[in-house]
Amino acid sequence: MGAGAGLALWDLYRLGMRDKSSRDHLSYDAFASAELGDTELYRLLGTALKNGGEYGDVFLERRITTTCTFDDDVVEGCSVDYRGGGGIRILSNGFSTLNVSDDLSWKALVGAARAVSDGAPGGLGVKPRALREMKISTLYPAASNQIADLLEEQRALARRIADSARETEKAVQRVRTTCVCGMRFITIATSGGIVARDTQPDLKITVRVFALDELSGKRGSGTFNGGGKQGLEYFESHPVEVFGRRAAQIARHQIDGREAPAGNFPLVLGPGYSGVLLHEAVGHGLEADLTGNGLSVYSKVMGEMIASPLCSLYDDGRRPYLNGTINFDDEGVTSASNVLIEKGRLVGYMHSRETAARMGVTPTGNGRRQSFNFLPLPRMTNTYLAAGSDAPEDIIRSVSHGIYASNFSGGTANVYNGDFVFFPTEAFLIESGKITAPLSNVVLAGNGPEILKRVRSVGSDLEISDDLWTCGKDGQLVPVTVGTPTIKVDSVTVGGTLD
Repeated sequence: MGAGAGLALWDLYRLGMRDKSSRDHLSYDAFASAELGDTELYRLLGTALKNGGEYGDVFLERRITTTCTFDDDVVEGCSVDYRGGGGIRILSNGFSTLNVSDDLSWKALVGAARAVSDGAPGGLGVKPRALREMKISTLYPAASNQIADLLEEQRALARRIADSARETEKAVQRVRTTCVCGMRFITIATSGGIVARDTQPDLKITVRVFALDELSGKRGSGTFNGGGKQGLEYFESHPVEVFGRRAAQIARHQIDGREAPAGNFPLVLGPGYSGVLLHEAVGHGLEADLTGNGLSVYSKVMGEMIASPLCSLYDDGRRPYLNGTINFDDEGVTSASNVLIEKGRLVGYMHSRETAARMGVTPTGNGRRQSFNFLPLPRMTNTYLAAGSDAPEDIIRSVSHGIYASNFSGGTANVYNGDFVFFPTEAFLIESGKITAPLSNVVLAGNGPEILKRVRSVGSDLEISDDLWTCGKDGQLVPVTVGTPTIKVDSVTVGGTLD
């Protein structure tokens, strides 16, 4: 690591060690050493728009992440990662041009602004408005020293996790815990006259349990994670023992699981984690870059009934502390609670500035980018199905023979036609209205629009998953959250073993 990077690393460590009360202007301080104040940001915008363009923005980012991995409570390794740079973009005729630099010096950023300007389509460029700071009330104030949380504190957590896993399941042989703590500092200046600054904490705890049943010789593994936009104070409201217990239970269900039946069955999706099915099979199809280009099954059905009247789907970036929560998106647009499907009717898409300009609508606060060297895309934040009125136990009792899926490792979906394939990590047989045997090697296949139309019951038990999903699209990864109440679908294809 060079001297310049080393200095930046220390500067970010110093910022991360501040207490909660002194963090109001952390993002400003993160770029102060590069002398990138409002005057410099305004000049960069003017340079970028000199040769044309209806809109421009400057995106500055610095990020530091520490990762520690434990085998039980023995430290396997710790690392520190620093990244930083700037991206300068103009928007013209509904399309973006971007140039980036991983050097935050004035000279490098002026060069990036000139490169963007040289690629402009010509014509008179807009003159940037005078910058005024966006006032925000943060949705994720970090109370702990996020970056510099003591190794011994993390180690003690790992010990408690391992103990709870072994207390839950005697077959557990090994427990690995990974603790990721990070801070992301961003500054966005727009030609519309906005400068927005944010400090985004990040915590991710991942536990993986490996188990061996000595009587049967069968092996199983279970993974469970949690966290969000906060520090280790997360565990004040989330018992750490749950991590070890749930990972051990999933491992035991793998060991005991019988082969899943094959065919078409009623499906009950458990609350929280099964929301990833809706995220993949429905949510991506409502992102406006896909709908606007005719690449989504939902491209030309705005205002139509596309789901059961029991279904209302939201994307809400304003739920405090969640993995996908943002004060504003990566284009300086305030996050929002967006209704996508209302009582079965399609009422909204998720937009970036680019797609909103093309369609003549207002941006929805969904313009997100993995980092400074990517263009913003319409992306989900926290996506969930709203609660209904049915009691969860009544939903299960209504199924004489079916499948209950409660946890997922992910899946794939074709946004063009809505087809999907998903792989539950926890699934059970429902027999005579009761959840019975755990199942293994379950595959769920179907079609997103058809599944929505087949929803017959929606529970009153909305749960937002604590699993820290990372959503991939066009080579970019962004943090998201999913959620759902218990829901019943009258028929889905299950891949398993034919009787």
